[in-house]
Amino acid sequence: MNNNMLDFFKAAYQNDSSCIVILDKNRQLIWHNGKHAPFQLNENISATLLIPEGGSVQSGDYSYSAHDTMYDYHLTNVSDEYYIISCSDIPAIYRDFERKYTREYLENMIAESRIEVLSISAAAAQLNDYFEEFEDDHVPPESLNDQTNIIMQNCSRILKKHYLLEELLKYYDADETTEELISCSDIIKTFAQHSSRVIGPRGSTKIICDVPDEVYVSASWKRMEYFLLCVMIVLRKKYSGVYQLKVSACQMYDEAVINMKLIPIGDEEPSKPLLSTFTPLYKNTPVYEIENMIIRKFVERYGGFIIDSTESSSNLISIRMPSVNAAAELKLAEPKSIICNESVITPYHALLWEISDFRYY
Repeated sequence: MNNNMLDFFKAAYQNDSSCIVILDKNRQLIWHNGKHAPFQLNENISATLLIPEGGSVQSGDYSYSAHDTMYDYHLTNVSDEYYIISCSDIPAIYRDFERKYTREYLENMIAESRIEVLSISAAAAQLNDYFEEFEDDHVPPESLNDQTNIIMQNCSRILKKHYLLEELLKYYDADETTEELISCSDIIKTFAQHSSRVIGPRGSTKIICDVPDEVYVSASWKRMEYFLLCVMIVLRKKYSGVYQLKVSACQMYDEAVINMKLIPIGDEEPSKPLLSTFTPLYKNTPVYEIENMIIRKFVERYGGFIIDSTESSSNLISIRMPSVNAAAELKLAEPKSIICNESVITPYHALLWEISDFRYY
C-alpha cells in the first residue's frame, strides 16, 4: 500500500467507533485505528478471525470467537491487495437479543421444551416408585436406580440451556432486574448450601464459604444467585481433578468484594460420573457463551466489575460492586432461595451437572 493510500484510510477510519484493521494480501497487519477489540492486536489477527491463509477472501460479514464469545466483523476486499476489517466489540448475541420478536420466539420455544423435559422427569419419578415395589433377584435395585438417575441427569443437561437463556432474557425486562437491598453474606450462604447439596460428596468441587455478617449491595437476589452460579461454572470449566471452591466476601472502603478462589486438592475424580462429558465438534465454537453473557449483563446492570487472576496454583475471580449502607435503606430483602423452588430439577441441578454427580433416587 502506498503512502497516499494509507493516509487516505487513516483519515477515513481513524475516528470510526469500531476497531478497524488493515491487512495486506499476506494477512500481515499494516495499520489499525487503535480502538478496542476483543482480541490482542499484536497477535496473529488472521488466525483469530479465522481468515484462510491462502487465496482470496470475498467481502462480507463473518464471525469469530474470543473469550468464549461470538463476535462479528465486516471484511472489505480491495482488489485482492489488502483487507479492511471492521471489528465489533459487542457480542453477536447482544444484537440478536435486542430484537423483541427474537426474544418472544425464544421464550415460546423454551417454555414448550421445558414442559416436555419436565414431563420426562415426572415419568422417571413415577417409574422410580414402581421400582421400589419391584422385586427380582436378577435385577439389583441399585441398577434400576442408576437408570432412573441417568434419565434425570439427562433432563438436567437439557434444561441447563433453557435456564440460562431464560436468565439472559430477564435482563431485557426492567421488572426482573429491579434493585433491592440484599446481604452478600446471606446470598453466599444460600448459594454455597444448595450448590454443595447438588454437587454432593461424589462431586469434584468442595465448597466452603467465609463471609462476615454485614456486607450489603443493591441488586436483585435472583439475578445475583444465577450470577454466582455462572461465575463458578466459568471458573471451574478448564480444570479436571478435585478442587475446593472458597467463596468469601468483605467490605473494602465503598465496595463490596466477593471472591471465588479455586484451590486444587487432588488429581483424581472421586468417582465415575453417571454421564459422559460432551466434546464440541468444532473447537472454535464457544462452549460457555451464555454464562459469560449473564456475567457481563449482571456487572453492567448493577455497576460492578470483575478481576480474573491467579494466586500460586489457585485461580481467583473477584467481583466488586458498590456497597450500600443498610442503615440508610428502608428494608432488607428477605433471604430466600428463590431459584430452588421451581421444580424437582432446579437451576442448581441443571447448571452444575458437569461438576456434580447428584443422585435423585
